Amino acid sequence: MTGVTGGPGAEDGWLLRRGTGEPVTLYAHGFGGSITDTRPFARGIDGSSAFLHFRGHGGRPSPGPRWDYAGLAAELDEALIRAGATRALGVSMGAGALARLLAGRAPAMPSRAAEAPSGPAAANPPGAGELAGAPPDGAASASKDGAGRLQKAALVLPAVLDRPSEAARRRGDVLRAAVERGDAPGLAELLLEQEPEEVRANPQARAWIEARASALVGTDQRDGLSLLQEAALPDREALRAVDIPVLVLTHEDDPAHPVDVARAYAEAIPGAELHILPPGSILWLGRDRIRDILTGFFND
Repeated sequence: MTGVTGGPGAEDGWLLRRGTGEPVTLYAHGFGGSITDTRPFARGIDGSSAFLHFRGHGGRPSPGPRWDYAGLAAELDEALIRAGATRALGVSMGAGALARLLAGRAPAMPSRAAEAPSGPAAANPPGAGELAGAPPDGAASASKDGAGRLQKAALVLPAVLDRPSEAARRRGDVLRAAVERGDAPGLAELLLEQEPEEVRANPQARAWIEARASALVGTDQRDGLSLLQEAALPDREALRAVDIPVLVLTHEDDPAHPVDVARAYAEAIPGAELHILPPGSILWLGRDRIRDILTGFFND
């Protein structure tokens, strides 16, 4: 597991809460990411926020090699129930887990927003002491199916749908070889090669990618490299039954998150809203634009 301390633990369901009031939005990070990476997506969004650490991240142990999206979706579903969330945003790996849930979800339940006052959106990063406690009254008992509670969902930087690409498989082999050699600097360079030049020149971005490489080499997070060989769900046709608003958000020139994958999600999900931004926009270069898109979607 990663060496992060002071964050949510097993007793909290690896879940951290910020803000008060309804609706609750759950944020799920990508592979090698963390709560810290997802919290900017929550700024300006109405209600309260819940942030999840998946297996192998933020101190949460990996269950072992050969991760798959079914297991990640189960973790996400549990977090939705615990948080009492009715909306969710997933980034990359988190987007795949969320798509897996959407493909098998029951119809959305009525909102509880009319029964409880809404609070302001959290504008600041989550603090180590603000851990997830019990879910809102009735949240855990309202549904045994967290996905069935969902009323809105955002898929950010989806990496795969129902057919892993040969390029992704080759990329997985190269990354795995670097991990097995214990070559964190070499792995960092491989990860940087996938970023636009402006991002590669950003010291903050370089430091973040170097930290990701060190975690992959030095922790059980490496078990998740198998995801590069996995589909998020067996058949995209299952998404035709999705009956809630879905936003699909990506950017250009990102080999790990091909635009064609985002387009395929938008085509498969009825009424999905698709935004394709310039290279490097989502994590580093276009946060104001991202905030406008997300608040326009979730606060509508």
